[in-house]
Amino acid sequence: MTRYLLLLAFLLVEGCQRSIDPGDPLYQTWRWTKTRYEDGRLIQRTADASSVISFRPNGTILYGVDGRYAACCFPNRFRRQANRLYFSSVDHIPVPRVDNAERCYSVDCIGQGDFWQINILTDSSLTLKTNFGELICIPY
Repeated sequence: MTRYLLLLAFLLVEGCQRSIDPGDPLYQTWRWTKTRYEDGRLIQRTADASSVISFRPNGTILYGVDGRYAACCFPNRFRRQANRLYFSSVDHIPVPRVDNAERCYSVDCIGQGDFWQINILTDSSLTLKTNFGELICIPY
C-alpha cells in the first residue's frame, strides 16, 4: 500500500507542469492591431487568423488562435538578442506545423528582413520595427 501511495505522490509531483514562461512579456499571444508604415500612415489591422501571433521561449513564432495558421511571408523562427529578434542562424529551432501550408506555395514574398527590433515591450503592449513599418500589438 505504501508503494502505491509513493507512486501516486510521484505521479502527482511529476504531472504538475512547471511554467516555461521566463516572465518575459514577449512570450505570450498577441493581437496585431495596427501597422505604422514608413511614410507615417497608421492602418488598422483586420482581425483575422494572421493577426494573432505567439512568441515562444524556444524560438518559434506561431500564427492564428490555435498556432497552426501559415503566415506565408512572415518568419516562424527567431533567435533573440536583447531587443532584436534575428531570423538567421535558426535552423536548429523546429519549424511549427501548420494546417494550410499549401496556400503558401505560390506566394511570392518580399523578405521580412534579417531581424525585427522590439521598440516597446510591456505586459500590455508590443511594438516591433520591421523592414516595412511597425507592428503594433496588444495581448490576445
